[in-house]
Order: sequence, then structure tokens, then C-alpha cells
Amino acid sequence: MAETIDSLPAFRLRREEGLVFPGQFSGSFCFVPFKYVHQKENGTFKIDRQLYLSESWARRNVRLNPGRTVGSHLFPEEGSKPLSSLDPGVSTFIDSALRMFQA
Repeated sequence: MAETIDSLPAFRLRREEGLVFPGQFSGSFCFVPFKYVHQKENGTFKIDRQLYLSESWARRNVRLNPGRTVGSHLFPEEGSKPLSSLDPGVSTFIDSALRMFQA
């Protein structure tokens, strides 16, 4: 049985709840609020890149990945699946992001 968006591990940063995806650069991660994530009938995930970009998450995710990105925007890896806190590096990414948002 394929995972549904409701069964995936959610993370909360400030007032946003969402998922973590692998970033387009090796070792990077992207926090993507639920309102930008849509699940297709075949079970794959599509991210509304225009909203993700216009609401500054592409820039925020660069700041959340110091030294792991190139440029001023970071997008989730195309066709990737959401990650859980058990995936290597995700817990560290979320902990760091929480500290940055509290500063």
C-alpha cells in the first residue's frame, strides 16, 4: 500500500507544518509546507514550485543548509519522496532549523 500524505511524518517550523525532502544538492534538505505538496494518483508527490518560490521557502531553505548549496534558491530534488526523522541528517536539519527560527 502506498503512503498517503496524511500518513507521512510531519515537521513543524514556526507556524508551518510540512514535510522534508532531499534538496537538489547533495546533503541538502528542503522543508516544504503541506500547502505546497500535492499527491498524484500514482502516489508520487508534486510540489507547487511557484508558491514555494513566491512565499520565500526557496530562499529560507538555502539559509537552513549552510555550505551545502549553490546560489540563492534551493528546491527539492525532482521526483523525490518525503523523508522521516530516521533518515540520515534529517533530525540535525530540523533541530538546526528550529534554532535558526527562534533566533
